[in-house]
Formats: sequence, structure tokens, C-alpha cells
Amino acid sequence: MATILIIQGHPDPGGGHLCHALADAYAAGAQAAGHVVLRLDVARLDIPLLHSQHDFLHAPPLHALASARAALVEAEHVALFFPLWLGGMPAVFKGFLEQLLRPGFAFDYVNGGTRMLLQGR
Repeated sequence: MATILIIQGHPDPGGGHLCHALADAYAAGAQAAGHVVLRLDVARLDIPLLHSQHDFLHAPPLHALASARAALVEAEHVALFFPLWLGGMPAVFKGFLEQLLRPGFAFDYVNGGTRMLLQGR
């Protein structure tokens, strides 16, 4: 049995889109197989965009992401669901990942290199 984190990255909190159906089906299959499923809906989070390198490196972690960080650390498997808009992920989802995976949580800069803090996650 594994702990699986499903991150729903569609920016519409109302649901009803293909990404929501795919995430629901994935969760149902994982639960039926006996796995623990954690879910995170990015559209329901209030996350400001980062506007500078200084903010990326030095702004304090967002309180709104505390449970997302805890779920990511707990998870043994992560499944991301998001639509492709203009050939890439929606800005809200990218902004979420940029805030979530900042230095001090996902990685650190050490002696001119990078040390991965979530290695193996």
C-alpha cells in the first residue's frame, strides 16, 4: 500500500472538466487497490505569483501551502493532472509549482551547486 498525492492543476475550481474526471478515476482506482489517496486542488488555493528572483529565493513560505508541502513529503507517488493551454500548463498551476518547490523545501543552493531536499520523492 502506498500513499498517493493527486494534484489537480485545472484552474477552474468548479470542476466538470476532463482533468477532473481523470483525477477522479485515478483516485478511485488507487483506493480500490488499497492505496491511501491524498488530493490537492490548486484552483482552490490563494497563491500569489512570484515576481522576482529575490522573492523566489527569500520570501517566506506561504501559509496556504503548508498542507500541500506536508502532503508532498508524505506521498510515495505523485500524479499531476492539468490541461495544456497554449502548449503548456496553465499559469495558475505553474505559479503553484514555483511557490511550492522553492529553495529550502525542494532544494538548496550549496557550495556553488544544488542539493535536492526531496530526492526520492
